[in-house]
Amino acid sequence: MAVKLWLNEFQAYPGVHLVGEQHITSAHMHIKWYLYASPSTLEEVVAFYDKAHPTLRVPDDPEATRKRYQWRDASDKKILEVCPRNAPPVAPNLDYLVPSDKCVILVSEGVG
Repeated sequence: MAVKLWLNEFQAYPGVHLVGEQHITSAHMHIKWYLYASPSTLEEVVAFYDKAHPTLRVPDDPEATRKRYQWRDASDKKILEVCPRNAPPVAPNLDYLVPSDKCVILVSEGVG
């Protein structure tokens, strides 16, 4: 069975549901993003992506004010970010989160 990929780059995390998506246009770039939520813990999702994409992991920022973990493709235009449920990297309608959701996964791509 083929592995499902998000943006033809990142392995899709099993058991997630879509919370929101958006396409943003600026003077310099178009960005499309998809936000998924998972009942898995932050640690489980981070371990999954560390195993699936070990060479794409971005080092953690020791001065960051919130927990966030990133993986980027070689072009630096496709990004996967994992955050706690209470600190999503974008502000979609969080009404789509359900009580069992423990973390969110943002998948984005810059075009242009």
